[in-house]
Amino acid sequence: MLMLSELPVEILLEIIQRLPIATVVTLSGLSKSWATFMATNESSVYHNISKRHGYASGGDSDVAAPSEGWKASFIRKFQIELRWIGKLPGNLSRVKVPGKTGFFHRIKVDEEAGYVINTFAEGGLVVSDIHDHKMLWSLDEEACGPFVHCEHDQGYIVFNRFDNHKEVWRRKIDVLDIPEESWPSGSHNKPDEIMMKGNRVAEGRYLDAGRSRDPDHLRGQFVPWALLLVPDDGRAFKLTRGTLLVSSYQRAFLFDVEKAELQQTIEVEGQAPAGRLRYVDVNEEHVFIVCTNQLSVYDRASGSRVLAIPAGRQHWDFYASPENQWRRTEGTLNQCELSFRQAECAETYRTDGFHAVHVSSCGKHLAIKAISNRVILVQDFWRLLPTLSSSSSPALVPSPITLKDISKQVDFYTDHPSLETEGYLAYDCGKVAIIGTHGIYVLVLDSILDQLGEIRPLVKDDSLRTEHVSSEHTPTWPNLRLRQVEFDDPEMFDEVTFLCLQLTKTKLFFSVIPDDEVGRWDGNMWCYDFASSPSSTAARLPEEGDWSEKGDVDSEDDRDAVQDWDEEDDGDDWDEVEARLTGDMRRTGRK
Repeated sequence: MLMLSELPVEILLEIIQRLPIATVVTLSGLSKSWATFMATNESSVYHNISKRHGYASGGDSDVAAPSEGWKASFIRKFQIELRWIGKLPGNLSRVKVPGKTGFFHRIKVDEEAGYVINTFAEGGLVVSDIHDHKMLWSLDEEACGPFVHCEHDQGYIVFNRFDNHKEVWRRKIDVLDIPEESWPSGSHNKPDEIMMKGNRVAEGRYLDAGRSRDPDHLRGQFVPWALLLVPDDGRAFKLTRGTLLVSSYQRAFLFDVEKAELQQTIEVEGQAPAGRLRYVDVNEEHVFIVCTNQLSVYDRASGSRVLAIPAGRQHWDFYASPENQWRRTEGTLNQCELSFRQAECAETYRTDGFHAVHVSSCGKHLAIKAISNRVILVQDFWRLLPTLSSSSSPALVPSPITLKDISKQVDFYTDHPSLETEGYLAYDCGKVAIIGTHGIYVLVLDSILDQLGEIRPLVKDDSLRTEHVSSEHTPTWPNLRLRQVEFDDPEMFDEVTFLCLQLTKTKLFFSVIPDDEVGRWDGNMWCYDFASSPSSTAARLPEEGDWSEKGDVDSEDDRDAVQDWDEEDDGDDWDEVEARLTGDMRRTGRK
């Protein structure tokens, strides 16, 4: 038998990084020699494991270690993954911005820069710190009107006026070295006196001449950049990677926000008969326009529509094959387990409408939300697009792939679907968040912990796992998981209006308002933090009802593990917690 000392360290490290975490944490308890090896090479072990899990770059060993060390960094990120899939609880808190009253309307978050942007029902725009919520910068009600929708991306804020103009503000620190003559200055895009006045008021509050180039001081501050005139009355707009899409029923306009110039106009085909214009999205190659009865996808290169997905009255299995459909069961609105069952084709048709669509950051996948609280997930939607034939007379050839071949569908209603509940949808970092009739849910499309076999397989009845897939097609997100955050009292969802939902790498932000208190309810923005455990003080709604997180721990063993993991300062708990969470109840002793 080969002894530990006979293998080169590099070979051992290569082997260890491919082991499940539950096995890695037991190695120190095998013998004194293993304990010595793991202690000596701890940084290298957890650096390699971090790279395998995607928590660190795949570069060489000279990559700077996190300040907390590779092991602590890995444990923290591993915990975040466990919280996303519901194996550990997160922390729910109500957000208040000191010095700002009124209820929050729209939310945009830049987690990397560390700030949250809000507009308000009574007017105004505030940029606050993502951690302590201290106000970093603001516009007053005269500069930003009531119920304004805003977009934010790559240091730009865009919000609408109640006419055909869109205001563009740019992060101040990003323009310090740009000559003034290079700023937008044309008659069609130069900021007007309303923007300049709003800026003067903001500078009076936040300008510090002694810190004019201090990145920490300027973080979250913005300056007027451009005022864009949209040719049509386009209220639906989306900002992504420097492109602002604004759409009306007749035309879609694409602006380059840095240049403050209109780059492209796309004629929209037959949208008016397709119902109300509800949502738009854009990436480098496509424009997505959602109306009640139809989702249309346009190719930016040609300007033509290349895909139309109808809503309306469709066959039950039009969107996904029967084995890829799940529906929430009755009587489980406030239970500890998530009870979703594979749907039976009990209905021939479903009358419905679309509410929103999001395209993944990679541009390949779609998440579509219907008004009746179902989500349709389409993997590699480009496979549905027609292709150009290679014959002497090239022509478009329809794709042999159908929508139900590459999609999954999850219904969040029980026995009485409601077409009055529109909810909200967010999609980022491989996760889809949805506000439905009975709660807030997160669909983790393909957790790295599932891919690497770090956690036990999903229980059959509670899984969203595909058990049978046609051999002709690759399974769509075979490890789809769901976790839930909801009111203790499910009836609260019948008494509130959801205004916004935003998803980041570690957090969910959402704003709600009780229907009977519109206009006078403060503190209506909430944050569910997946990077921290529940606080000792329970978050409360004003006057009534507790918010809490339910249904996220699968068993008493996992509850014990949660308690163990809260004692993060005690490193001896890590191996036992890992063993419990993976279903391995062995006690690991140290020799």
